[in-house]
Amino acid sequence: MICTKLLSPIKNQDQYDIFPILDLGDFVIYKKVSNNFFYNAIDLKTYLNNDNQENNFYFEENTYFICSYKLFYKEFNKESILNKQINSLPNLNDFKLKQLKNLLEIIHNQGKKGTLIVFDYKDNLYLPFYVFSDPYVTEEELKYLLEQQDIKDDVNANIALYDNFISKLKLANETFLHKDSDIYYFIHTIIVMNLEKAIYDLDLN
Repeated sequence: MICTKLLSPIKNQDQYDIFPILDLGDFVIYKKVSNNFFYNAIDLKTYLNNDNQENNFYFEENTYFICSYKLFYKEFNKESILNKQINSLPNLNDFKLKQLKNLLEIIHNQGKKGTLIVFDYKDNLYLPFYVFSDPYVTEEELKYLLEQQDIKDDVNANIALYDNFISKLKLANETFLHKDSDIYYFIHTIIVMNLEKAIYDLDLN
């Protein structure tokens, strides 16, 4: 249910959790979170500019995931230590509000600086697909991944990363920006509408 921006598996997945930030009814938008620093992560204390922040954790500011409601709650562990800590944060709504506003801005800016990846489940496999991802940001992560020893030594892993970056990412971004595509409609109506409503509700609080 989590992956890199190149759609490749993440090492030490047991060090991560998933946390929901927006329920769309049939879908859930969620974040990859961890108690440990990871590539391109920011900690909550820095993000909210709060030196007194308790229960700090790490996440990627501009990377989001989405999957069906059923699939998300099949995998979501609300009883994990980290998720309990996040749910108990007195400023949880501040985190959610800033993240939702950020995603809305990314969408309005044609995906610049951001990533949205959708997960599906088929034949006992979790399958990630791009909705969109900024190619410049994705390329930086590609360079980082290619420096990792386990990927350096694996020709097949190299090929898969380049295929995702060159072929799949290009097609996904073109579809995301095409005003007649189903993806464009879903993002700019269903997701944007729910983002705006959630932001309005959180702002009231």
